[in-house]
Amino acid sequence: MATTSSAKTASDELLIHTKMVDFLAWLFPILNTFPKNQRMVMCQQISNSALDCLRLIVSARNARSPSKRSSLLFELNVELEVLRKLLSVAHTIGFLNAKRTENGMKQLLELGKMCGGWIKRYDQA
Repeated sequence: MATTSSAKTASDELLIHTKMVDFLAWLFPILNTFPKNQRMVMCQQISNSALDCLRLIVSARNARSPSKRSSLLFELNVELEVLRKLLSVAHTIGFLNAKRTENGMKQLLELGKMCGGWIKRYDQA
């Protein structure tokens, strides 16, 4: 039988995965609205970064050692920051309007907070 703390941890880990999938479902249709000549440049970078975030979440959930999990969570935190910067650049050059940029940033902020909580939980363990 799982303890309450391990059940909460599993639930939190599943929630960050679900939120990342929701972000991807929001992001990919928007990337299709970028100018065609930028889809192979900006869109590719943004989509690769977002998919890397998902990969890191799955890898961290499945990491066997605490040190490996911590390393993956640090990478996830960095990749979320890269993704925020890429969305900011897309907004600055006019590919994203203010409303979409704000929505994306809010989602990434929430994912970053969840990642930070996950890091703190495993650093204390």
